[in-house]
Amino acid sequence: MIDLPSDVTHAFDWGTTGDPLKDAVLADTAQRIRAVDLAIAEQDPRHEAYRFYSEGTAAAWSERYMEEFVDREARTTGFTRFHDADVTVHEDGTAALVTARIKVRLSTSSSGPARRTSHR
Repeated sequence: MIDLPSDVTHAFDWGTTGDPLKDAVLADTAQRIRAVDLAIAEQDPRHEAYRFYSEGTAAAWSERYMEEFVDREARTTGFTRFHDADVTVHEDGTAALVTARIKVRLSTSSSGPARRTSHR
């Protein structure tokens, strides 16, 4: 499991499905989310943790997302809850995941005050 700074916490309230492939997708998704937040906390958009869980367009998107924080010397902090996950496994062996999330975070930066954000 990826260890995050103590001020960054997640709750993955999606349980298990009973299907080993779908459960693996859920577990890897949780790790990927943690890896992106770790890379932001450590100000390293090429962090090895997120690169383990991302490739192709997902990796490129993640890197751009993390670079925005690094460019602003900002990071995330606070609590994010993920819930209502729906995993679809396609015939070719790929999978898709849709989840809802509730984020309550503080974005901190050396160039300005913390801003609280909440998204559904």
